[in-house]
Amino acid sequence: MAKRFHDTEIWKQDWFLELPYEYMFLWLYIKDTCDHAGIWKPNKRLIEFITGKTIDFKKAIELFNNNKGRIEVLSNSRWLIPDFISFQYGTHLNPKNRVHFSILEILKTNEVNLTSIRGLIDLKHRVKDKDKDKDKDKDKDKDKDKLLGKPGFEAFGIKNQKEYPHLQNQPFNKTFEDYLQMRQRIRKPATDRAKELVLKELHKYDIITATAMLEQSIMNSWQGIFPLKNKKELTKAQQYAAESMNRLEKRWEKEDKDAEK
Repeated sequence: MAKRFHDTEIWKQDWFLELPYEYMFLWLYIKDTCDHAGIWKPNKRLIEFITGKTIDFKKAIELFNNNKGRIEVLSNSRWLIPDFISFQYGTHLNPKNRVHFSILEILKTNEVNLTSIRGLIDLKHRVKDKDKDKDKDKDKDKDKDKLLGKPGFEAFGIKNQKEYPHLQNQPFNKTFEDYLQMRQRIRKPATDRAKELVLKELHKYDIITATAMLEQSIMNSWQGIFPLKNKKELTKAQQYAAESMNRLEKRWEKEDKDAEK
């Protein structure tokens, strides 16, 4: 289920409170069912079926645009909410972000000029800051390298790939990264040698149990890695770890699908 920000102040705005019931519902329906670029395809029959009222789209545009342009009718007859993108995503769109890239592609497909998006700083302004962004990215990479070591599979300073196959699993990889960050917070950073010792211990167990052991140490701020205490605890931890892994895998799968759109 998609989640969006909602402006609760709308219930204090005269233009909205003065709308007839069916048009008040229509406005909320448009905001909830438009795509993630704020573009909605009018469906008169469906709206009238839901509300049980006759809806005049021309009248709706006039009501919505009273004292402010809240709806723009595009050349393909679809409706654009000019404020939607900046309200949901902020004043900048970064093409390197999968969701933002998808939004830009939708705008392009619907022949929407970025100047139509109210509150959005034109991407050209972002280009001017390209060098600054690169410097920031480099600084972030340096900070990450201090914690994790080399990029890619060797992000944790581990050279022997075959010896630690769990690291090829993304949920385990992310949990191990969280464990190392916890070690940093308690001022007990792990050396490359310590990382290998921890990984050797974890590889004595299946990947779900190993992930649960990492979660156990993270939750208790333990420097070391320890077997789960009893079967009951093991079952709960394994279930939690499995659910966490499933959630991460589903999220990555969804992000990949969104990027392909």
